[in-house]
Amino acid sequence: MSLPQYRQRIRDFVCGDSLRIDRTVRGVPSGVTISKSYLTIKTNQTDIDASAVLQLSVTSTLTSSGQVTDTGADGTGAVRFTLSPANTLLLTPSTSYYFDIELIMSDAGIFTISKGTIKGLQQITIATS
Repeated sequence: MSLPQYRQRIRDFVCGDSLRIDRTVRGVPSGVTISKSYLTIKTNQTDIDASAVLQLSVTSTLTSSGQVTDTGADGTGAVRFTLSPANTLLLTPSTSYYFDIELIMSDAGIFTISKGTIKGLQQITIATS
């Protein structure tokens, strides 16, 4: 599998806006595919998942949370997480949170492919329609 991306920084989005997070996964082993992926955002890295500010899971079926857009059968996979305005409003502007993206593989392997911090900006316009 491709080298994990640690110390990533997600910035320059406004809390209350939509946010799309895409990751490409290279080196998916032959005969193995991506079954599921999680995006978890926490106040403290050691918080249990049940205490996360936000946790989204996606599979190859498109949902409002995103999708495993390529399961990696050809060696390269891709995941997309779509955070709704309601999701990003869970984040306090100008506050850093910890996030990671984890893959669950068809052979039960678990891999964290991206990890770092996420910090949004204060929204000015609150109108939604």
